[in-house]
Formats: sequence, C-alpha cells, structure tokens
Amino acid sequence: MHRKMLSKTLTALLALALLAPSALAAHHRADETPMAWGTIHQNTGCVIFEQHRATRGMFWGVASSVTRYSVLQVVESHGYTLPQKDYKEDQSTLNKLQDLAALKQVKFINIPGKVTQKKLKEARQMCQAQAASKYDASSGSTDSTSTTSKSGN
Repeated sequence: MHRKMLSKTLTALLALALLAPSALAAHHRADETPMAWGTIHQNTGCVIFEQHRATRGMFWGVASSVTRYSVLQVVESHGYTLPQKDYKEDQSTLNKLQDLAALKQVKFINIPGKVTQKKLKEARQMCQAQAASKYDASSGSTDSTSTTSKSGN
C-alpha cells in the first residue's frame, strides 16, 4: 500500500514537472508583445526600440561582480530621429525620454526580446495607428529611416 501511494505521488510530481515549463513559456510569450509609451495620441513621430538585457562583469583578482541591466536600442524611427542609438534603461533615462516624448510629441514602441518580423510588423502598425494622417499630410509619405536592420523569424 505504501508503495502504491509513493508511485502515485511520483507520477503526480512527474506530470507537474512536465506541464509547468509549457505553462511558464506561454506566460513568457504573452509578455513579448510590443508596448507603446510616450505620446500615444496625436503624435508626430514614432521610434521603435528593441528592449534586451545586457550583462557587464568585472574581475578583481579573487572577487568578481556582475551587473545586469536593460538596454533600449533604436530599430526604426518614423518622423523623428533620436540623437543616440542605445539607451540604458534606468529611471533617469526613462524620465528624459518621457519628457522628450511630451515635448516633441513622439510615440515610443518597445519590442521585448529579440526582434522578429511579426513583432516588427505589430510595432509598425502601432506607430501608424494614430498618426498615419499626420505623416501623409505633412510630406506625402512616411518619413521612415531604418537605423538597423534587425529581423528574425
């Protein structure tokens, strides 16, 4: 009898161990959709960022330290060009970008993780959602400059 209960417990734990990673992966994929911030409505420009993690390590003889931080890297800009290509994602930088967005009426789109064609298409649609008529009316076309050509699957 003790052996049957142990067998059932191990079977249940094995099933949980096999199902848990797929549930976590589904949750992780849901968090990877592009997110808009800055001037969401009536914007005159749009910048698409790739948001990724960076690691910096230092070694001092017998001791070492590792620092992980997020980086925003400009993928494309439409109607407005930022002065830098890379931004360390800390509170000070985000405050400056938010102030810039309010001043210049710029929408920012973050693409978490690796940029794929699907995510880039979603981000471009988000850029065009509120400002398509402004882009077309001002110059006859979208002022699109691609600063990097990141594309995935």
